[in-house]
Amino acid sequence: MKILMVTFSFYPDGIGGMHSYVYNLGKELIKKGHDVYVITVKMKKDAPDEEVIEGMKVYRYDEGISGNLVYIRRFILSIINGRRLFSKLVKKIEFDVINFHSIFPAYGINLLFKIKNIPRIYTFHSSAYKDILIQSKKKRYAFPLLNELIFLLVKHVECMSLKAADRIIVLSNFSKRYIVDTYLHSSEKIILIPGGVDSSNFSPLLDKTILRNKLNLPDNKLILLTARRLVARMGLENLILAMPIISEEIPRIFLLILGDGFLKKELKRLISKEGLEEKVELLGFVDFKMISDYYQAADIFILPSEQDEWFGLVALEGLSSGLPVLSTPTGGSLEILSRFDESLIFAGTSPRDIAQGIISFVKRTNDLAEFGKKCRQFILENYSWERVAGEIELLYNKEIKKITDRRLYA
Repeated sequence: MKILMVTFSFYPDGIGGMHSYVYNLGKELIKKGHDVYVITVKMKKDAPDEEVIEGMKVYRYDEGISGNLVYIRRFILSIINGRRLFSKLVKKIEFDVINFHSIFPAYGINLLFKIKNIPRIYTFHSSAYKDILIQSKKKRYAFPLLNELIFLLVKHVECMSLKAADRIIVLSNFSKRYIVDTYLHSSEKIILIPGGVDSSNFSPLLDKTILRNKLNLPDNKLILLTARRLVARMGLENLILAMPIISEEIPRIFLLILGDGFLKKELKRLISKEGLEEKVELLGFVDFKMISDYYQAADIFILPSEQDEWFGLVALEGLSSGLPVLSTPTGGSLEILSRFDESLIFAGTSPRDIAQGIISFVKRTNDLAEFGKKCRQFILENYSWERVAGEIELLYNKEIKKITDRRLYA
């Protein structure tokens, strides 16, 4: 098959759940003998317009990455330039299926009459509409009157992109319920296929001492790790506020936070206010190639999401690395951990709930390495990319056959 992936995010241009999902899915489909093409945003000014990555032919379009009203221009330019790039490619490549991963380029491309005979799959990673509503509460978007209009536009684009799809892949039942309740009022064309994790990259390390020295991490501490964008809904404030409570019971505790975002200054102030400079480190952006090192160096992974954890890829990365993953009871991460060990789920999302959950786990777990082996085995049995790609490949073939049959009997 000639498979087109249309995404707003793609590794190595950036890191995050959608980036790695599209990248790993594309690699697996290449292994299965398919041709994979990617349309994505040029997130770095020096990124080439075209290149081949792991066998995938990647094409990038320009969009506004700096300046005033950047978030508005990014939406509009993704619709216009994503559509323009697709129009250029479809003249020379006969795609068998299109898999959208982002609403804005999907909206622009769906306006083209030319693709009516190409199956359109939409993989729903999260709600762009709900996300900007949450971020606006933390004052990320500075134009209140204009915001309301933009929010309505984003909701319209998301709705139309989902309705235009022949099938919608969701990674969790949480996402499925949201789509049905908000947009479609039916689950008929929705299929649940959870994501996967690169278990060869995220793997356990029994002796952490050398790696901790290399990363300048304390060797005599119990290291908690979280890897999150520093934005609203991630619950990082609550995790930081939990640290004084945890420290009273476990003095050797240390929290490492990987990631960057607009809340970085606020989180730094909170760490200083609570006197946690020796207990919490905000490491900032970490290159994707280095992230697995920090997983291997840590003892426990914490997922403190306050709301809307659409899937929880980082939970899979932690478990695959042999780390116990402790999580708030939100969305997709709840679904992952409830299959494995419900005792890893906190009672709630508050700082006290998080603190008590961590303290309880540490006190009742005598051998973290032995527990980590169970975490790793759970991933190998349930969340391999080979399995995920196989299910998606089957879906592609079914949708292609539907259109072929329609042509034959028209």
